[in-house]
Amino acid sequence: LGGVLVLGGCTAVVVPEVGGEDNRLVWCFVYGLGGLPLAVTYVLQEEVFRQFDTTSVLQMSFWSTFYGILLNIATLPIAMIPNLVYGDGPVFPHGASFATLMEHQADGFRCLFGQRPLPRGCSPGA
Repeated sequence: LGGVLVLGGCTAVVVPEVGGEDNRLVWCFVYGLGGLPLAVTYVLQEEVFRQFDTTSVLQMSFWSTFYGILLNIATLPIAMIPNLVYGDGPVFPHGASFATLMEHQADGFRCLFGQRPLPRGCSPGA
């Protein structure tokens, strides 16, 4: 039910913009697919708790986090694809290197913690 509500809200925001030139509908679909792995994880965790009485929450949390990190590392190259479009234009028109992605991560943390000078695209109090 929660997933349906989130996708419904996302669709309600996107539908008036469908006639535009950008690809918001595609990103709405990608956003919805992004919740699928988490839903599968919850179903699998519930199944493990049901089948194995000795499984603790800490064990399950560790293994979920461990495999989540591995999956994130495995899918990192997707962010390096040239011409992925978001908002006003391509994020990386010619693709991105691993160093560029790490630089963006560092800028995100600088923005989050308000470290001066603020990175490009970060507003005060963000």
